[in-house]
Amino acid sequence: MSDAKTARSHRTVPLPRMAVDAMKAHLRDFPADGPECWIFTAPQGGPVVYTHFMDGSWRPAARRPA
Repeated sequence: MSDAKTARSHRTVPLPRMAVDAMKAHLRDFPADGPECWIFTAPQGGPVVYTHFMDGSWRPAARRPA
């Protein structure tokens, strides 16, 4: 990762154990090629496009009954 623009921009974000375990499993199954690589990628390997994610995954999942 690159340096933050200011000292106040630097954050430590606590994650619940479930999220840490899920991230470890994801990185084990989809290893990054280096420290500057995307963690979550589109099917072609590039960054996830917001509108594609929202229209193709998030909104359809949100419409499903619980």
